[in-house]
Amino acid sequence: MNALSPSSLFSPLELAEYLGFYDSAGIPAAQTILELSQDGNLPPPDWRRGGEVFWYRKTIVKFIDRLTGAAEPDSLLIDGKALAKMVSKSERWVTANRRRIPGARKVGGEWRYSADIIQRRIIAGLDIADSPPEISKKYRKKKIRRN
Repeated sequence: MNALSPSSLFSPLELAEYLGFYDSAGIPAAQTILELSQDGNLPPPDWRRGGEVFWYRKTIVKFIDRLTGAAEPDSLLIDGKALAKMVSKSERWVTANRRRIPGARKVGGEWRYSADIIQRRIIAGLDIADSPPEISKKYRKKKIRRN
């Protein structure tokens, strides 16, 4: 499906009908949707064209899931120091292995780690780091002498 196909977007009128906002005449209240969006009670529009605004269906579904509690909560991101304390490792180990740790992402200039993913791996008895350590290019190119 094309990202901008009409079936994947809600106009304010369609969104009002989808959410059940009708005026006294029984017409979907598009103006109410625009006001709710401006007040911050709805997510901001995903797409704007010539003064018109549109929301992707997935944005609205995620929003409704968060309101009803059906969505997964956003994971807590912790820094390297907190992760080192959590897994009883040194900060230096965390820094050296940060690309191997699942749930690691760079936020701004700092590396953050998903506390939820780390806790699940600990409970399951899995290693914190996924793959084996990468061998430096410096050592990969050296020939190993055998006697």
